[in-house]
Parts: sequence; C-alpha cells; structure tokens
Amino acid sequence: NGYSILAANSMLNEAIKPVTSPAAQMFNDPRKVIAHEYFHSYQTSHAVRMPGGSQSDSLDQVANVGPVWLMEGAAEYAAIRVSALEGWMEWNAQMRAIMDVSLRELADYPNMSIEDNATLSQKANNELISPGVDRALTYELAAWAIAYAISISTHDAVMVKYWDDLEAHGYEQSSERNVGVSLEDFYQEFQVFREKTIEEQMSVVTTQINN
Repeated sequence: NGYSILAANSMLNEAIKPVTSPAAQMFNDPRKVIAHEYFHSYQTSHAVRMPGGSQSDSLDQVANVGPVWLMEGAAEYAAIRVSALEGWMEWNAQMRAIMDVSLRELADYPNMSIEDNATLSQKANNELISPGVDRALTYELAAWAIAYAISISTHDAVMVKYWDDLEAHGYEQSSERNVGVSLEDFYQEFQVFREKTIEEQMSVVTTQINN
C-alpha cells in the first residue's frame, strides 16, 4: 500500500532470546516490534480516503483512525498475538507481564485509564506526568483493553471489521458496531474489568490466540 517501516539499528540488533526467557526481557524483540509497526500500516491504509487521512485537524481531537490507545493497543495486541502464534514467545506470560507493567506504572494514578489517552494532546500530558504512565496507557494497558474488547466481541470484529468500517462510519460508530457498546460504555466496563484479580483477567484472554 505504499507505506514504509523505518527501524533503528539498535532495535534490529536486539538479541533474539529463547522463548523460555523471562517475559519482560522479550518486550523489544525485533520481530515483535516489526509486527507492531506493520499493523500500523494496515490500520492507516483504511483512512487514506478520509478527510485528513489517518490524522485529525487538531492535537486535541481524536484522529480519524480512533483514539491513541486503540491505535497503539491494537498494534501491540497484534504483535503479541503474532509472536505467540509463531512460537517466538509465550502468550500468557506476555499478557501477564504487560498487565504487571500497567499496575506498577499506574499505581500512583489509580483514576487514570485509556480514556485519558485518546488524543495526541492527552498523550503529551501523560508523558509529562511520567514516561511510564504514558507508555502504560499507550501500549500495555491499551493492549489489554483490546483483549477485553475481543472478549466481549470477536477477534475479527475488533482487529479487522473495525478498520473496514472506518471510512464509512467513523471511529465512534465503527467501535460501537464491532465491539457492541459505545466507547463511553466500554470505558466503564473496562474499568470494572481492571478491578478483577489477575487470574480472573487471565481467564478472559488465555484462549484468544486459539480463536
């Protein structure tokens, strides 16, 4: 589709670790990172005919492709899914590890969640709070939000049909059509999900790579 993926040498030189390595040591696996970036090209290709393309008119507005957390969370989810299906890393270990990161980085900000990371302006403010908060709301917790959305819908609805519906319906209607609830209701439901134990959360996503 004409997109290019640029990657730094430092990323490409990252050592490939055995699948049995601790999950956190595999966050920067170059295969996973490239899968993440490749999914971005898939996402943005669905907005090329929308006014302004994949962007928004203002840093304070949600982009045409959807909130920051959804854009990045879906790419991160896709990367972990591919990595697990290809046997590069273990699904449950990775999902548990990124939830651990979220809990740690947001421990001092219990009222912050993905809805606080919908626009580029919000993302910049989160980074001012701390790089860890920004990362958790952009990647780790966001990937779990995608996993939760899939659990109340389907994989294809969230990872394929949402993007197919963007041009005709916009991100809000596309989300409601494919997740089954409005974004506002989803934020409330996801907050309830976050309050569950890690074992209860894991029971929701354990089988997702087989569906």
